[in-house]
Amino acid sequence: MALMGDGSMHYAITALWTAAHYKIPLTVVVASNAEYGVLKEFGKLEHTRGVPGLDVPGLDIVATAASYGLDAHEAHTADEVTQLVKDGIADRQQPTLINARTLPVSA
Repeated sequence: MALMGDGSMHYAITALWTAAHYKIPLTVVVASNAEYGVLKEFGKLEHTRGVPGLDVPGLDIVATAASYGLDAHEAHTADEVTQLVKDGIADRQQPTLINARTLPVSA
């Protein structure tokens, strides 16, 4: 199982293809807040607020994962996340991605 944000997912997006190609039984849960939240937090520490390019709205995480060959789902509630995680762990045939929208760090 892997937990990550939508921004960090794009640092190594081709890992999704690798997981699908080799049928790695992996369940990925993405906390999707349409921004590079950790970089914004670092910006506060480094006194460099307002760096451009840290908002990434409009990305379709589910479609991206599906295009790499994962069993991809959008979760709308905490209960859906729980059930999809259980289902993903139970399905050891292919990797699964679960996108769960969250509030931006700046919210």
